[in-house]
Amino acid sequence: MSKYEKQMLGGILAVIIAYGGFFLSMTDGWVVGDRSMLFLAISVGAFLAITVTIMSFVAKANPENTVDEREVEIEQWSESVGYYALESGVFVLIVLTLLDGRYAFLQSYRFTRPEGLILALVTISALAGLGRMMSAFFEARRV
Repeated sequence: MSKYEKQMLGGILAVIIAYGGFFLSMTDGWVVGDRSMLFLAISVGAFLAITVTIMSFVAKANPENTVDEREVEIEQWSESVGYYALESGVFVLIVLTLLDGRYAFLQSYRFTRPEGLILALVTISALAGLGRMMSAFFEARRV
């Protein structure tokens, strides 16, 4: 397994751990609980801090600073996958918000509540990051 593949696996692990903690802090069971704005800000900050900390341990600087052309192409392709996942997630969020205004089916996950909106945005961000890193990992393994 190459260093690049290890970095991608570490990134996937970082996002899963950080999002798991974030989801558990935001929900009471499977229901989104009432949270203060300070709690929401701290939860999002902790999600980002945990992700960045684990990623920094995994992606140590390469002393030779060699750049592989193959890795550059994989990065460009995986960035586009992550971008399309993020774009699709925002589109789904907009559609669900419009439908929920009419049919009220989201219950505690309503995006008109700050807790529901922040949970949805962090979920979309985490899924886009996972899609990017998983596509890079599998593309690197393919060769």
